Amino acid sequence: MTDDERKAAELRGLLGFARGLGLDEAVGRGAPAASASDDARLAEVRKRMFVGA
Repeated sequence: MTDDERKAAELRGLLGFARGLGLDEAVGRGAPAASASDDARLAEVRKRMFVGA
């Protein structure tokens, strides 16, 4: 598995976990208003996951 494949698998796992918690919708609603990039949205999902855990 290449580094890119590993990163993609990690992101899919994080997004799946976030969807289960309902965080992807919350982050997705705020991202367009802030013009957030995908990296910024993933960072926000990670932050909310750790706070909620």
